[in-house]
Amino acid sequence: SNNICVAPRIYRPPYGQSDAEMLETTQAMGYVSVLWNLDTFDWNNAVNNPSKVEDLVRDGLQELAPNSIIHLQHDVVAESVALVPTLIAMIREAGYNFVTLTDCLLGSSKYDEPWYWWQHRFCADGACRKDADCDSKVCEGMVCADAACDDGVKNGAEVDVDCGDAAGCGVCADGAACDAFADCVGGACIQHACTNCTVCDFDTQFEVAPCGLEADAVCQDLTPPCDTSVDFEDVAKTITSDRVCQRLTVCSASQYESVAPTATSDRVCTTRGQCGPLEYETVSPTATSDRECAALTVCEAGEWEDVPPTATSDRSCQP
Repeated sequence: SNNICVAPRIYRPPYGQSDAEMLETTQAMGYVSVLWNLDTFDWNNAVNNPSKVEDLVRDGLQELAPNSIIHLQHDVVAESVALVPTLIAMIREAGYNFVTLTDCLLGSSKYDEPWYWWQHRFCADGACRKDADCDSKVCEGMVCADAACDDGVKNGAEVDVDCGDAAGCGVCADGAACDAFADCVGGACIQHACTNCTVCDFDTQFEVAPCGLEADAVCQDLTPPCDTSVDFEDVAKTITSDRVCQRLTVCSASQYESVAPTATSDRVCTTRGQCGPLEYETVSPTATSDRECAALTVCEAGEWEDVPPTATSDRSCQP
């Protein structure tokens, strides 16, 4: 159907086998499921007993008249094809006329007219009759062309005719449609339209008031980057707000730095621990680490204190 731009409406189940689910599915897809009411088993009889085919057609005409007849016959069997002139004559003699299946089922020969199928065609990108048949909106020689930046129509990822940053087609002129500032030659996309207004330099400025269709943006200089030796960036800049720098916390003499500062976070200070009366200091504190303490040795019965403890050393006992 993609190649001829025609969507079939009539469907014959393979081998005539179907069930309720198949019929429901094909109907939902827009198909009319059709079987036959006259089968001469020509695929076998035409080869082995041709007169049997004629007899079955003759019997069918008598049994089914005056109702319509859909006769199953296989064009892949040469012997069956050879019987067609004889069968046509028999059927006409019985008062029947030959019509298309669409005319028989749907009640109008319009379905056989080329204009109907072109008007109600189904074309994928690849076969076309006119530009509207193609996703690219460009039909050349009945073949859908790929979207291009110079084909004179808005297609593909373009935001307007032959322009748009996402499509790789360059910037759009003032007044053209846009999705982002990068789409526009003037650098401003306001209400999805390119406009020629002065915009902020977001590397050094933030926007106090945006561009309007007839007004430039109002910009203000950004605070200089924070001095990380004494400050950290507490709030990052955005296109509409300034950065905020805060002074770094300074640890006191009784504290140590437990978490170092970064460009965007403060240092964390923690109060140093103190050794208890029954402890001594095994590791001295530094600017970034706490002191460590250990329990003092207790002399056992029968021992005497050879070396008394200090704030930074244990006692020594002798027997």
